[in-house]
Amino acid sequence: MKAGGRVQKRVELVNTAGANFNRTFNRELVHLVIPIALQNLIAATAVSADVVLKTLKKI
Repeated sequence: MKAGGRVQKRVELVNTAGANFNRTFNRELVHLVIPIALQNLIAATAVSADVVLKTLKKI
């Protein structure tokens, strides 16, 4: 009976550690992705504005 309880407790500890790792990993991933996405948005906006201004200059 005791051995089964030990195994169950160990499985719960492993699952908890995995959940903490996933939460930490996801948080770090979001902190990495947000600046990259923002930089891409700014670059796309600049290119779009350039295209619009060049098109208006030709008219």
